[in-house]
Amino acid sequence: MTFLVHLSDLHMTRSNRAQSRLFDKLLEALSAEHQKARPERTTVFITGDVFDSGTDPADLLVEAFLSLHARMLEVLGNAFTVVLPGNHDRRRFGLLGPHREASFSALHRAADPTRMHVGL
Repeated sequence: MTFLVHLSDLHMTRSNRAQSRLFDKLLEALSAEHQKARPERTTVFITGDVFDSGTDPADLLVEAFLSLHARMLEVLGNAFTVVLPGNHDRRRFGLLGPHREASFSALHRAADPTRMHVGL
C-alpha cells in the first residue's frame, strides 16, 4: 500500500513562532496516520504557495522548508516528495508583479533529486 500526503498553501515565512506550532501539529497528525496505515511506501505532494512571498530571501526560505521536510521524513520514513510552486512563490504575496523564480530555483538546487522533485 502507498500512503499519499497532499499539502497545499504552507505559506512558509522566514521565522514565525505560531507557524512553527502549526507545523508541529501537522507532523503529529501525519505521524499518527502513518503509524495506523503502516504503508510500504509514501509519496508527499506539496502544491502551491509553499512560500508566502517570492520576494523573501530565498536562502532563508529554503533552509526553513528543508528543515520542515527533514522532520517530515523522520515521521514518514522513506518518502518521495513532489513540490510545485504557486502564485505566492513567484510574486510578492501572490499579487501581480515581476515574475521571480529565486526561491524555487534555490530549492531545486538544494533538493536531493533521489528524495524530492521540485517543479519550476
